[in-house]
Amino acid sequence: MVSTELSHLGADHPKLSDRVKTTVEELTSLGTQQLSHKTQIAHLTYKVQRLEYRVEDAEGLSRCTNVGIIGLLDGAEEADMVAFLEP
Repeated sequence: MVSTELSHLGADHPKLSDRVKTTVEELTSLGTQQLSHKTQIAHLTYKVQRLEYRVEDAEGLSRCTNVGIIGLLDGAEEADMVAFLEP
């Protein structure tokens, strides 16, 4: 099981104010159905009408939006197959 922790991301993200802790099971309640086992989500931040997350890969952390999540969950098998969109 992939454990996901939502936490304060610091000065890099001053507009993201709400921080909570969650797990992949709780993400299902936000509307996601499946999560690729090859993708490790390091940080998730939920904001009104927006879900941002960071995918940890060989080159570091890449910030992604909910559009990226939809693409990932709808068939991509690895993070690098997804077009990540900056907010």
